[in-house]
Amino acid sequence: MHTQYTLSKDLAEDLAQFFEYHNPAALKENLRRLLVDFLDYELRTGLSFYLKDFFYPFNSLLDVLDKAGKEIQAFTQQPGEQPPAAAQEKVVAFIKACINPEKIFLLHYHVTKDKHEHLDLLVVIPSTATTSFSHYERVISMANMENISIDVSLHRSEVIQQQLTEGHLYNNMACNKEKLIYSNELPAFSYPSKEILQTMATNAEKQFMQAYAKADSFLEGASNYYVENNRQMTAFMLQQAVELTVRGLITALLGNCAKTHRFKELKKPLRRCLPELQYLLSENEEEENRLLRLLEKAYLESRYTNEFSITDNELQQLVGSAEAFYESAKDLFDAKLKVLLG
Repeated sequence: MHTQYTLSKDLAEDLAQFFEYHNPAALKENLRRLLVDFLDYELRTGLSFYLKDFFYPFNSLLDVLDKAGKEIQAFTQQPGEQPPAAAQEKVVAFIKACINPEKIFLLHYHVTKDKHEHLDLLVVIPSTATTSFSHYERVISMANMENISIDVSLHRSEVIQQQLTEGHLYNNMACNKEKLIYSNELPAFSYPSKEILQTMATNAEKQFMQAYAKADSFLEGASNYYVENNRQMTAFMLQQAVELTVRGLITALLGNCAKTHRFKELKKPLRRCLPELQYLLSENEEEENRLLRLLEKAYLESRYTNEFSITDNELQQLVGSAEAFYESAKDLFDAKLKVLLG
């Protein structure tokens, strides 16, 4: 009984001959363009039912072609040549082929412990483009493949330029030459004067410090309740302190913050403007999620029920982690403004 299929000699030879006479890398890009052109019409009326069972095998086929292209390139590569940056090159090439962007900025890149590559991109769409952002987002989501995942924000060129001119802090940090990984032949963005940036930075610092001062008051309250052995109120005050600090950072740097108490949602915009704060309370992801869930539970159950419970050890962990986060947030914010102002 066969438990695993293996290629026959004839099929292996046919594949080798096919890849020899047809460039798999070029074929992969042409197939992507063909699909995207087709979807440009299809997605206007919703996703056809037969496409739902098509995307995964189609992406798998493109992955096979990509793997074949890399193997052939490695085999034919001359000594001393450097291979391409696989994840970044693959994603950028796909986005270029699909939506013809004006510029692409790499905001953040990291590799997880299990070798999963993550890219955080800001993609600038030409102001003349008439396709909806939702269509672009559906197409770009196809770049999440193999061990590569991306977060992407889409912006029209004229909007970015206006915000840069006005001294928008985040865009001036994100859309700089050091982070630019692709640009078409259109002129580069123009940037604001030092005076405008200084004014915006001063306003952002004032806004952050207002939230930071409130967070300090909640930390002081947590300390008082901790001495009184009131676990529920201690945890509630810690949640408020952490949330206010996070909101202060996001609002000061991005200009606005979503109305949510879920740290999972708050960490998304925070990671965009301060990737150094990927973790708030622990660099161990499992521990980080556990502590954040405790804080959320403290907030919800303290407000709506009287059933919150927490051990002494858990409370001590929360106190230490929240205080450490509070101290580091101010240092990171100051460092971010310093880099921006040069």
